[in-house]
Amino acid sequence: MPDEHDGRTKHATLTTHGEHRLHEALALWADANQRVEVVLGPSASALRALADDVASPEFLEAYEARRMLRG
Repeated sequence: MPDEHDGRTKHATLTTHGEHRLHEALALWADANQRVEVVLGPSASALRALADDVASPEFLEAYEARRMLRG
């Protein structure tokens, strides 16, 4: 359904079945994430921090600046 204040925005609602599937998916994701944490052990937090750094706008800026220097 359209947003009454912003024509570019569309809002959606989940059906009851969709909500059920979303809750199932979130439970499966939490289980998978927990298994990854167990496998990675203490290095999990360092890997999460690295992923956060690489996904940051600052990293992208630095990457693009370095790329520009190389031509």
